[in-house]
Amino acid sequence: MTEDPRWGPWATALWSVAIMMAFVLIQAIFFGMYVASRTKGASTAEIEQAALQLRNDGDVIALATLVTTVLCVPLVFAVIRLKRDARLEAYLPIALPPNPVLVRWFVYTAIFLFASDMLTVMTGQPVVPDFMKQAYTSAESKPLLWFSLIVAAPVFEETLFRGFMISGFSRSWLGYSGAVLLTAAAWAAIHFQYDLYGIITVFAFGIFLGTARVKTGSLATPYLIHAIANAVATIEAALSATVT
Repeated sequence: MTEDPRWGPWATALWSVAIMMAFVLIQAIFFGMYVASRTKGASTAEIEQAALQLRNDGDVIALATLVTTVLCVPLVFAVIRLKRDARLEAYLPIALPPNPVLVRWFVYTAIFLFASDMLTVMTGQPVVPDFMKQAYTSAESKPLLWFSLIVAAPVFEETLFRGFMISGFSRSWLGYSGAVLLTAAAWAAIHFQYDLYGIITVFAFGIFLGTARVKTGSLATPYLIHAIANAVATIEAALSATVT
């Protein structure tokens, strides 16, 4: 019996925490440098005020997302390579599923997004969160924000959560079902910019993305779904900004 060339569940958990800590640290360093560049010669009180104002700034969000994607995706690759005989294509299968399968999941995505928005409206929650409105209206470079949200963010998040983490956790007693739930919870936990309702929605969407990854056997499927969902959310933010 040959050894499975993937990290086991405990190693997967430790490496995942390390990568997420690197993600948070990189964003914190970038944010600190950005605030410092905008507040040269300012007092401590002025710097603190600027930090509060820039927290949901669209340009900051876009640039921070791009920086963390560029640095953290290779970090995931490096961790996979550290495991002897591990293959990137086994961890991160990016081949597209057959067209009928892909179309079916796009239909499921449309249904999920429509149902999610309807539930949001019925429960009296805003379809576009306040921080998203602030990010869109404050962004001086709208194309950069669109690119970071629709392309860059899904690349890193799907590589780590639906790629590396599901591949590792599915080796344990959790199986694929438990791995999908665990990664959805971890993914929701990093979206601390949302309120409780938003985090629950992210968790549900994480389950949907994980299921798509497992059922189609391709990481390309959740990536495309994630990109579509972020595009819809960005369009809603743009429309909201136009109305207000």
